[in-house]
Amino acid sequence: MKNFDRQYRLTIGRTKTKGFELGDTSNSAGIAPHISFSLEKSDTSTANTGKITVYNLNPEQLNILSQTDCHIALRAGYGANMPLIATGTITYASTSLESADHATEIEFTENLTALRDTYVAIGLSGSISAKRVIEYFATEMGVAVTYSRSASFVQFRNGYSFVGSAQTGLSKVCKLCGLTWTLQNGVLQIRAGNDAISYKAYLLSAETGLVEIPKRITFTQTGSSEKQKGWEISYLLNGAIRINDCVNIQSKAINGVFRVMKLSISGDSFSGDWLCTAQVVEA
Repeated sequence: MKNFDRQYRLTIGRTKTKGFELGDTSNSAGIAPHISFSLEKSDTSTANTGKITVYNLNPEQLNILSQTDCHIALRAGYGANMPLIATGTITYASTSLESADHATEIEFTENLTALRDTYVAIGLSGSISAKRVIEYFATEMGVAVTYSRSASFVQFRNGYSFVGSAQTGLSKVCKLCGLTWTLQNGVLQIRAGNDAISYKAYLLSAETGLVEIPKRITFTQTGSSEKQKGWEISYLLNGAIRINDCVNIQSKAINGVFRVMKLSISGDSFSGDWLCTAQVVEA
């Protein structure tokens, strides 16, 4: 991976309405507006969150930003390769004076409307697979769904009925199947155990962006009291690596394939490195 010519595209606006985009350097100014970002992602059912600070927005842009359920999407990378690294609904925005600049701090939550607004009333008769029920919830939430290799599903012999929030229903069905779920960039991931969703392993070495020495960590998974061991790694921004992907780490400390379970992404378009810090476990 070539870690130079850093580029970003930040899009803000309500769905199906005119918004605005920042970051294009092909315009007459040739300089992208200053932004900084900090994103937190995990493999749990808790929604991912992020903060982005944008400098010197004009009054029209600030007006768009103030609209209810305004959407934000950030793509970032190198040259023309800018994967989507965060997308969500803005939950807070505030502008303050910072030296000679006006800094607008934006907080957002990924998949907020799907999680907050989706209520279902489902009644299915006959013998029904839990997989069909999960797909019903996904359809109602307006998201795609994908499964890990060893995910298996119970059969509801006498039909299935549920009334309530889709996320509550999902949690109940997944628990019956011994599965977990998470929403990542508009995709519902259903996993068994320590399964990855994608087994395509991205190589991380000193030559491909790995920085610092991997650190040994001990952690407790959500819903479990059992201590587990993993590693914390840092690498230059690679937006293609996402939660529940695999990474092939080649370093003096460790070598092998690991699943990404937590991910922090941070950067500033005017200074410093764009970095990812991930917690990983053996895949």
